Amino acid sequence: MAKRILFTETDIRAAGTWSCDQVKCCYQLEGRESKVADAAYVSEFWKSYQARYPSAFNGAMLGLVEIKGYDTNELQLLVKRTSYAEYVATRDPSFQVTHPQVERANPLGITVAALSSDDMIVITRRSVNAEQNPGMPYFIGGYAEPPTSDGLNDVICVNALRELAEELGVSGIAAMLVIGMAVDPFYCHPEVFIVAKLHTKSSDIHESWKRAQSREETSELILLSISELLSVPSEILFPDGVTWSFEAGASLLRQCWVRVEPALKRSGKV
Repeated sequence: MAKRILFTETDIRAAGTWSCDQVKCCYQLEGRESKVADAAYVSEFWKSYQARYPSAFNGAMLGLVEIKGYDTNELQLLVKRTSYAEYVATRDPSFQVTHPQVERANPLGITVAALSSDDMIVITRRSVNAEQNPGMPYFIGGYAEPPTSDGLNDVICVNALRELAEELGVSGIAAMLVIGMAVDPFYCHPEVFIVAKLHTKSSDIHESWKRAQSREETSELILLSISELLSVPSEILFPDGVTWSFEAGASLLRQCWVRVEPALKRSGKV
């Protein structure tokens, strides 16, 4: 059964073309720890969640407090530390109705549209065992992890590079641009969308993917020309449906490709 696409243009919170050093993050003033549901509530929720998903890991995550501002020169984000347990405990779409005085964990999702050196865009199909969007088309991505030190310089692009290495097994990046942010209304978190130009040819990507550390997260690689992605509706490309993240990323690419293509060519090595 096809999954209904939940994405709408109103989900987009920022759109532009920013290099890694133009994305500025700083911690919220009142402290780095997330102030979501109380610890007892999160602990009980996490126990029930782990009973359903025994392999789930309560890792540290970087959450969004707010977009402080953006223009053509800079995207400014106010961030906090949170965790996967806090996220799953607060992500239900009805959570703010049942807990009106509590904020969500709001982890920053990272979605990377990876372009091969010969301009083929990499699309993955999620594993059927994935907790989120099983079996659905996606790009590359996951959640941002906080840096081990206090510094937040390039934290968004550093996480994007990590996801590319873990899911595709590639590390040769020619250029990288952040193209926007949107809020997923179903899994209830903000997502940063990035375009990365690889040094890797499309003919070599399948081999690197087979050796990737997180190979089990995806069941299939699909390579499309960028012109096909930009011109053909998603429901024709993937009649069985797509993820919200895929449609949001594709929409942002269609909006800004006229600026992204020359910017990628001008960008230096990350």
